[in-house]
Amino acid sequence: MKNKIRVGFIYGLLAMGFALTMLPIINFLVKSKLLSEPSDIKFDGMSLMEVFFLMVIMAPLTEEFIFRWLPISWLGSITGNKSVLWIIIITSSAIFGISHGSWHHIFM
Repeated sequence: MKNKIRVGFIYGLLAMGFALTMLPIINFLVKSKLLSEPSDIKFDGMSLMEVFFLMVIMAPLTEEFIFRWLPISWLGSITGNKSVLWIIIITSSAIFGISHGSWHHIFM
């Protein structure tokens, strides 16, 4: 039991460390104009349907896979403990909020 909790805790720390490591890198890339802000992205040469498909269908599905399905199903099956499952959900939500740059997204 303690080993399973330790796995969830370590995963949470690694994921948060990764997110916190990526934030300054992304900030540097945006400020140096090597990476555009999301509002500055141009979809030249793409049809309206292609943009719609990417932004409305693929982006949310990818986020759900990365921030919900992957950590919850993978670590949930390893631990099988509901307490650890809640820790996984809260950690994943925090990482989602941090990656979107605003804390109110944590609770969505």
